Amino acid sequence: MSAYSTTPAMAAQRKAGALSSSHRNNTRPPAAFRRVHSRPRQNTKQAAHAKMYVPTDAFGGLNPEQVAANVLKKTTTLASMEVIRIREEKETPEQPSYQPLNEFMEENPYRPASAWTEKLTSSEEGDLKTAANTLFCTREEYLAEGAIAWDSVKASTVNSLQEEDAELMREYMMNSMTLSMGDDLEVAETEEEPSIGKNKEDNQ
Repeated sequence: MSAYSTTPAMAAQRKAGALSSSHRNNTRPPAAFRRVHSRPRQNTKQAAHAKMYVPTDAFGGLNPEQVAANVLKKTTTLASMEVIRIREEKETPEQPSYQPLNEFMEENPYRPASAWTEKLTSSEEGDLKTAANTLFCTREEYLAEGAIAWDSVKASTVNSLQEEDAELMREYMMNSMTLSMGDDLEVAETEEEPSIGKNKEDNQ
């Protein structure tokens, strides 16, 4: 028998040892001795302010997004009127649309948008009806071409607000420092006055 030969008894012993080792590795400790990994509790105040809530009655039943949409609708309408004006300057149509639209907007302020549009379309004047149709077609064309860079609108709004807030905060800090320095000077002058008067009495 060679030194590296294995007897049946030795093979059985090795198998038993391997099973025992596998059993030890796969055996989990009792539940009482396991470490419980609990998730940190979320602060209820942080959860409540995760998204700021704006009541709808703050804008007459509209949310901030709807208010912003109305502003963009007016901007799109005014931009479309400028497109019509430029086109008519280059090539005068048989029935111009810009002048009647401009006169109508001067007489009827653009607010709210739905009421303004309804009043425009309900006009009995023939030239204004044609101008209204031109305006609506131009608006659709303006939006279809992607003339409004929505990402730029968002970035411009955020940057403008941040710059304005930073400037207001600087002014607030400067005013606070100025007031604080003025109060400190008044306190210092008040503290010096009695000592000066006492020195005069001592000299006499």
